[in-house]
Amino acid sequence: MSKITLTFPDGSKKEFGKGVTGAEVAASIGARLANDALSIKLDDHVQALFLPIEKDAKIKILTWKDPEGKATFWHSTAHVLAHAIARLYPQSKNTIGPPVEEGFFYDFDDLKITPDDFPKIEQEMRKIVDADFPFEKKDWTLDDVKKIQGSNPYKLQLAQEFAEKGWKLTAYKDGEFIDLCEGPHVPRTGLIKAFKLLKISAAYWKGDQKNKQLTRIYGIGFPSQKELDAWLKMKEEIEKRDHRKIGKELGLFMFHDWSPGSPFMLPRGAVLYNELQRFIREEYAKRGYTEVITPQLYH
Repeated sequence: MSKITLTFPDGSKKEFGKGVTGAEVAASIGARLANDALSIKLDDHVQALFLPIEKDAKIKILTWKDPEGKATFWHSTAHVLAHAIARLYPQSKNTIGPPVEEGFFYDFDDLKITPDDFPKIEQEMRKIVDADFPFEKKDWTLDDVKKIQGSNPYKLQLAQEFAEKGWKLTAYKDGEFIDLCEGPHVPRTGLIKAFKLLKISAAYWKGDQKNKQLTRIYGIGFPSQKELDAWLKMKEEIEKRDHRKIGKELGLFMFHDWSPGSPFMLPRGAVLYNELQRFIREEYAKRGYTEVITPQLYH
């Protein structure tokens, strides 16, 4: 068997048989890393742990501590959401479901739901997680997309665009669900121990107002319930300290729908505003600054 050389973050090198997987590399380092691993970085590319490594590379085993590891985890959680939606709402059409800074979102067409439906969807997601389906990567052609997801115009459009650019078409499968997707994903659904759907909003396909409006579901996931509970508690505390909420409760200001980004300062708020303005002007004077007045609107 031919050999490849992998370079670790500390600069050390080790030879492996060509085709070794990221999971096998992690296991060769230690049981704990193998347990914590979510994906692997090869040079500047992140790939799934279960895929073969075919050439020399600088590598890093990615865990929850790494931003790319979190992105892999959240992308996989989005995939589980799409799987659950496909089971519960077979008429729906899934589009894209990327990870974001905190969590993920997934956009759907022909899906009419409210947050009241979240418990039912989360219950179906739990079934998929408990089934511990392995994620599998499939190489597709444009004909495969037309055959398997041809009724979904969004997936078909993406596949055609990718093909025109000369990109490889890939899909990821867990259980009975398969979807056009670049990945990467965690090894199996059972790793997604805790998750929560957060909110619904409207979004245009590809962010273009000329396109159809879709239903966007936001969510988050964690490797443990303890971590999810801590995150939810933190968000609750942040919300309690939100200046917009506190300001209203203290009678400092109010908003109107016609001017959502500019508050009306009430008497108490006006006192604070004027005091801050006086303080700033005194500081300007101490430092030799002078003031000018510009238009509030300028276009």
